[in-house]
Amino acid sequence: MSKKSEIKVGEIAVGDRGLRISTLGIGSCMVVCLYDKKAKVGGLIHAMLPCRNGSAEMECLTLTPTNPLLGDLKYVDEAIDILVDKIIKINGKKEDIVAKLVGGANMFKFFSDNKKSVGARNIDIARRKLESLGIVIENEDVGGSVGRMVEFNVSNGVLMVTSRL
Repeated sequence: MSKKSEIKVGEIAVGDRGLRISTLGIGSCMVVCLYDKKAKVGGLIHAMLPCRNGSAEMECLTLTPTNPLLGDLKYVDEAIDILVDKIIKINGKKEDIVAKLVGGANMFKFFSDNKKSVGARNIDIARRKLESLGIVIENEDVGGSVGRMVEFNVSNGVLMVTSRL
């Protein structure tokens, strides 16, 4: 029998076989799915902002705490650290983890151009953070201007994405 976990913005869920994790309302937010194919463990974060340092988003990776216990799940860069740590604690291995990214839409075009939008910065920070950790991005459904929802099946690593126009 499978267990289900629904997370909201600023939340995390991790587990092993039999767990399905879902989240709704993914606009400019970033959902990062990490999965260890060998151990069949993984999890999701639903983060809202690129990083803690407001206007210095592109410098955040060097300024945020490296200790996951000091992190905050609403920030993409810190939430990724926390997710990696939690997967390792349930027998995942960092070198076996792959990533899938969803979100980063430009939901409010009248507020900013696409390259400077929160969504675009979320995508950039997620990619850069994962690269700095040596985690390969296996797939992504990012950008655009539509909301999404996802369901991640930890048993087989499948991440289903539904878009809303």
